[in-house]
Amino acid sequence: MLPALSYEKEKVVSQGWPAFLPYPQVAEMVAIMYYFSLLSPIFKWSAVIHVTWEFILFMVGFVGMILKWAGWSEIMLNNFLWCFVLICLSLNTLSIITEASLRARRALLQIRAQKKEFRRIRLEMERYSSILEGWRREGYNVSDLEKALDNMHSIFADEHVYHRVKDMFKEYESKISKLKALEAELNSLLSSARSIGLDFSDRIPSIREMLRDPSRLNEAENSISVLKEAASNIKKLSEQGFDVSGLERLLRIGKIDALKHNLTKFNKVAQEMGTLERDIQLLGDKRFAEEIQILKGRLGDLSKIEDVEEYVLRLKRRVEEAIRESKIEPWKRKLDEWLGMGYDLSWLKSDLAKYSVEIEKKLEKYERAIQEIQQLKKDLDMFKITTFNFEIFLIEKKMVKGEDIDRVLEEVSSIRQKAQDIIKVEMEKSIDGMILKVKKFLEELNAR
Repeated sequence: MLPALSYEKEKVVSQGWPAFLPYPQVAEMVAIMYYFSLLSPIFKWSAVIHVTWEFILFMVGFVGMILKWAGWSEIMLNNFLWCFVLICLSLNTLSIITEASLRARRALLQIRAQKKEFRRIRLEMERYSSILEGWRREGYNVSDLEKALDNMHSIFADEHVYHRVKDMFKEYESKISKLKALEAELNSLLSSARSIGLDFSDRIPSIREMLRDPSRLNEAENSISVLKEAASNIKKLSEQGFDVSGLERLLRIGKIDALKHNLTKFNKVAQEMGTLERDIQLLGDKRFAEEIQILKGRLGDLSKIEDVEEYVLRLKRRVEEAIRESKIEPWKRKLDEWLGMGYDLSWLKSDLAKYSVEIEKKLEKYERAIQEIQQLKKDLDMFKITTFNFEIFLIEKKMVKGEDIDRVLEEVSSIRQKAQDIIKVEMEKSIDGMILKVKKFLEELNAR
């Protein structure tokens, strides 16, 4: 309650009004201003204003008391306080008006921004509806997006719903783009398969159904990847002469797991047969080549893959034995040839029975040693050098006895070096003799 309004100071004081306030009407205005500051609790600075006016109540009384002691008249004191109160009231009112104006402006800007955002969202939703209709006409399953767009009213109430729909459209755009690329890849695969007589049309309807459902993108990718890999392998095997009818049947009826399992076993046997076929070509034995062709035809029955694999292993051992014999036979002929040249190396035949790469290298060293000895003999006979005949005889004996062949090659090389030095000296002497004969002939011509 406000104190009773009265212009009589004594009456007010007697009612309990503070004696240090010079005039009660001034106190009444201060009190009105104080309570007026409490009428705006919604504003930002109302708490500050409230505290400020509490401080003013105290300061007004304090200043009035000081001025009264200073000898101011009551009229002057009253006028001063009236000016002070009016200034403070103006500042209080101005602060409230300013704050209210700022809040109103911010609210207006926010409303305009919301209207602009709602307009943008509405245009975006119209675009989404158009895209969705196009996808629906193309046969794609977009039921989830349709449900999202049916709840458009909630988009304006909740911005998160709009962003969720926006993200869904981006995801569907990406998936549908991939599905179209997969469909083009599938059509190309079908065209290539038909060109080689491969038919898996029974499998296509289920894959095309996947290509119309973005939620089954991964499933469609896996299915087409399997078809592509299987078709590529089957085509390659067919070009190599294998009977792939069993694999084609599994592919046509869509038994992908069985196809993968049998294709793995088929490729393993085909790889072994390919290696074996190259060895047979080097061997040049038509009988083995005919057996390989028969085995390729048996693989059309997938239940016989294990039997074919076992037969391939047996055939491989036979081919290896034939290759071994084909390499041993030329060395046998060479041993007979060397025997005719006086080199009895028949003891090497026991090594041929255990033919290996190391044995072949050893035989090659003997062959090289014999060739170098024969060439050395020819060179020495040409220049009529007999100095090394005995040394060569000893080397040949060592070789026939089976001594270290590397040591034999070193000794032959040493004799060749010595022989070359002698041949060089003999050639120099021969040249000098020819020069002397030419000079003598020229002198005789001049004397005539």
